[in-house]
Amino acid sequence: MKGADSIQPQATPDGIEALNLRLAELMHRHSELFDRLRADQQHFAQLARSVWRVQEDERRRLARELHDGIGQNLAALIHQLRAAANAVPANAATTSAALAALDQAQNLAQSTLEDTRALSRLLRPQILDDLGLEPALRWLARTLGAAPGLRIRVNIDPLPDKLDADVATLVFRAAQESLGNVIKHAQATQATLALHCDSTQLTLLVDDDGRGCDPAAALAAGSRGESTGLGGMRDRVRLFGGSFALRSNPGAGCTITLRLPMQSS
Repeated sequence: MKGADSIQPQATPDGIEALNLRLAELMHRHSELFDRLRADQQHFAQLARSVWRVQEDERRRLARELHDGIGQNLAALIHQLRAAANAVPANAATTSAALAALDQAQNLAQSTLEDTRALSRLLRPQILDDLGLEPALRWLARTLGAAPGLRIRVNIDPLPDKLDADVATLVFRAAQESLGNVIKHAQATQATLALHCDSTQLTLLVDDDGRGCDPAAALAAGSRGESTGLGGMRDRVRLFGGSFALRSNPGAGCTITLRLPMQSS
């Protein structure tokens, strides 16, 4: 005969029902928390995209002010300096010194104008807004390909007539960042810029034959803002529902691949 202390209590129907109710309540709360978290993530993504658009709008405004305002004023100043040089009397005792001073002023104004135009293009190339993504990418490759010892090949599929402006800007910025890294860090002799598209997605590929890198270390450094900006590029791509991949090995070049869902404007 078993002792009284060995008798195990039996669950009653009321106890089982209470446990089921408690479990249902916990599951409901879990579902509410999950829905709230998902809504918060969507709100954060929308906010981050809005901040990014504001930044690009500000870059566009500053670029136009530099080009149309300061740039045009410098061009007018150069014209006036040339007119002043032509107006110096040929027989004046100070002709040589005056012409030399005016020539120096013209050279300084011309150099400042070139720097202003370069800064304007760096902030926001007007060709992207005026002609679209493909001409902007070809211009970018042509400009950066002028670096000594580097050849950039371009392969771009026909793009839709109406491409979402945010997607076009994101692709251009990713190409700009990637090719900039090739020039600064890769020590490459050849690079490829390719943009492929179908009915569902855009795929940007930038690769080079340079010295390569450790992908994990490069992404970590970029996320900390220390060098490459790869972490920021990856985060922006993800904000727009895309994917980012970096494939590299030391001494074996580097390949960056971005995939973005196709959206029409």
